[in-house]
Amino acid sequence: MRRATLLLLATAAFADDEADRAVVPVIRDYYATLRGERDDIGSIRDRLVPLMKRLGPETGKSVRYVIQQGFEKKYKKDLSYKRCLCEILAAGGEPGMAMLVKEYKGSLKDHPLRVAMAESLGACGDEDALDPLLKMAFDKAPDVAAAAVRGCGKYPKVKPDKRKAAVKKLVDLYGKVTDDAAGKAPETPQMRMYEALRPAMNETLKAFTGEGLDSAAAFKAWFHENATKPWPD
Repeated sequence: MRRATLLLLATAAFADDEADRAVVPVIRDYYATLRGERDDIGSIRDRLVPLMKRLGPETGKSVRYVIQQGFEKKYKKDLSYKRCLCEILAAGGEPGMAMLVKEYKGSLKDHPLRVAMAESLGACGDEDALDPLLKMAFDKAPDVAAAAVRGCGKYPKVKPDKRKAAVKKLVDLYGKVTDDAAGKAPETPQMRMYEALRPAMNETLKAFTGEGLDSAAAFKAWFHENATKPWPD
């Protein structure tokens, strides 16, 4: 990590961009939180998030790398700390989101962290988050899948082709989850998934389609009827 810090400082020191220079003291403070010398990761997040997309390519790469180190087990940080790291990476455009997805794939046994990752992508305000959220919607943990589906609903105004493709994926998933739960007892994994996803799906699909429907069958029928028609904004 020391080598990464030196590279970051060297890159930013000679940068003309204001964001590249501004990020240096924030990263120094971030390292202090990793060492346990500071306890203000929320403040550091608030300072970093507005800078992430403004950083030059090399500085941005270095910053994302050092933020990623905070997920390492040796630092033993709690969920609230790691949630801030998720929000920082989610604010970093496609490269930051790709790094967050990598961490997601390595956290398959940590349901709360995966929920935080999905929520961070939903809250970042960048429609590029829709693609990773659609993949997270297929998570095997109901709370993670529901958080990802709700996150998708934050980006209903993407381009028409992407919007329709997203709705199709969500409707297909909703249908599968509904079929899997049919006839199952309340405490079965299939029913727990259905109970978690149903309200999230109804909310998100309403955001995309404008239709206040309440079942997979109803949304499937609507999509079949309207897939080739223009959709209202």
